[in-house]
Amino acid sequence: DESPESTTSKFSDVITILESVSVACVVLTIIFLFIVFFTHLLSWKLRTQVQVKLFLNLCTALIVLYIIYIGALYARNHTTSCVVFSALFHYVFLVVLIALIGDVVYSLATLTTIPSENYHLFVACISW
Repeated sequence: DESPESTTSKFSDVITILESVSVACVVLTIIFLFIVFFTHLLSWKLRTQVQVKLFLNLCTALIVLYIIYIGALYARNHTTSCVVFSALFHYVFLVVLIALIGDVVYSLATLTTIPSENYHLFVACISW
């Protein structure tokens, strides 16, 4: 028969392993997002396209979202910092969703009409 202490210890070990795997995957994702971001940023031909500007905005939002996620993992034991990271996390998640919506609207507009010249600036301002 297992004691409550051993069950709690096993549960704590599983949580620690899951946190480690989660942080490792998020850090790997951040690294690849930086690679994609700088690859697009350094290419002049790619940088001038509106679709790429929208994509860079989305990459920036995702990088910030993942960094806040890592901070939120370690801030959950402190009430004030947990609230701050939670609010930031929800805000940046909303930014990501609006950036995706802006990209979809731009794709739809290119299929139906001629889009505005400064559409990428409009989407960036609205999303952030």
